Amino acid sequence: MHPVDLLIILVYLTGTVFLGIKCRGKQDTIDDYFTAGGGLRGPLATILVGLSIAATLFSGISLLAIPSVAYSDGLVVMRQGQGVFVLQNRGGIPAHARRKTLADRSRRLLADASAMGASLDEVIEALQKASKEMGMTGDKNDE
Repeated sequence: MHPVDLLIILVYLTGTVFLGIKCRGKQDTIDDYFTAGGGLRGPLATILVGLSIAATLFSGISLLAIPSVAYSDGLVVMRQGQGVFVLQNRGGIPAHARRKTLADRSRRLLADASAMGASLDEVIEALQKASKEMGMTGDKNDE
């Protein structure tokens, strides 16, 4: 690390500690602590609450989990409800990653089918029907 990096970290930590000490003890009740005593109203309050929720959804785990999924499965994940959007790119998945992912998902599918009491023939029939509906031909060659 360069001295500038250390200086930035030191200034940040010092500022955070100073702000914490300066603001402590100003809340008399739990309501004061969590809702600022009801004093935060209007459009600014809405924006601040929205930014807080967005920061919660896009947490540090997102920075670790999404690249991990993209590395292992390729860019095939689309999670809309969690505020995370990753575009589909089926052609860009390496063959070894595609085979591993398909094997893992096949194991899960077979475990679910077994739990439902379905036979292997029923699973194969369902897969064939779904592949026809999706227009999959089965003539893709791997490297």
